[in-house]
Amino acid sequence: MLNKDYANYQQQKADYEKKLKQYNSDYAAWEEYMQHPDYTGGIEWTKSDLQNFIGNDAVNLSVVTGSGNFKVTNGAHITKAQAEQIIAERAKHHSSLTGHDVNYYTSSGYQLKEGIVSIWDSPFKDAKGNAIDFKFEITKATGFGNIPLIQFSKGLGVTITGEKTGNINYKVSYLKHGTNTEVKLNTILGFGDIDGTQKLSIAGQNALLVGSGLKHSGSVYSSKVDKNVDPSDQSNQLWTRQDNRSSFTGNFDAGPDENYYMGAFFQFGNIDFGLKLKTPPVKPTAPKAPTKPVEPTKPVEPKAPTKPTEPKKPVEPKAPTKPTSPTAPVKKVEKASYTLTKLVVNEIKQFNAKFIEKTD
Repeated sequence: MLNKDYANYQQQKADYEKKLKQYNSDYAAWEEYMQHPDYTGGIEWTKSDLQNFIGNDAVNLSVVTGSGNFKVTNGAHITKAQAEQIIAERAKHHSSLTGHDVNYYTSSGYQLKEGIVSIWDSPFKDAKGNAIDFKFEITKATGFGNIPLIQFSKGLGVTITGEKTGNINYKVSYLKHGTNTEVKLNTILGFGDIDGTQKLSIAGQNALLVGSGLKHSGSVYSSKVDKNVDPSDQSNQLWTRQDNRSSFTGNFDAGPDENYYMGAFFQFGNIDFGLKLKTPPVKPTAPKAPTKPVEPTKPVEPKAPTKPTEPKKPVEPKAPTKPTSPTAPVKKVEKASYTLTKLVVNEIKQFNAKFIEKTD
């Protein structure tokens, strides 16, 4: 059996060494490519702009883009009654706009509150090719009036809606796939669809690329023109590079125009970066050498049974001893009877004496 296992191992080892050789070649080519990645074009930034933005360590960069299924925790869906109230309020103030039905709100809408979390399942990979989950959490929500709601979409998209204009504080974390463990990454992250009167701010960036359609006041970015744009429109995109970070915080303000349940949307993923950055090839796993089987332990010879001890001859019982006859009890003479007897004897003696005298 061991010989067969060893032969299989030798074959697996030969296959592994072949794959490892190919991997080393592919990895060297990937490193070379990442020094000068392909430019995908666009109207906002030149290849030189993008190259300066990513810096000299492109091989360790993770591009946070893509999409994935998501799971919402610590949140409750909008009820049917709440959906009907939202629809009525929206129709009253935006009668010229197409509305949504009850199912739209009850199936995708969640009550907007502090603590609600959405986790996207591996929408991107890190620079080593490991799947990363994307966690988005509301840390504060203010100013939305009656029945505020939040919706999520696969492309790392977030929509906030309220009776009045409001804003949210949020936290984004990068998690090891399938766990709640944060991992530190060097990331490139884009924000798309910053339009209308919306405002966006983020904390902790090492470099920024700002679209020509955006303006800023300090760290707050907003559209120069109150208009609707597509997420793919680079002029209203904001890109940030963050080094050695496992999370970051930000603020999103719906703006004064987004009232009476208009809905304000912004998006982290599904927007193209101007440079085509690739993930590295995956290193093959070396096979395990077969383990030599353990020799079975020699069985212990059973001991011969011990001869039982002969039972002792029973002792003959002694003949029973003849019981001693009981002594007759001495009759107790009562004192009174003894006295009377004595008197009688004396009387007899006196009588006999007198009789003898008369006879003589």
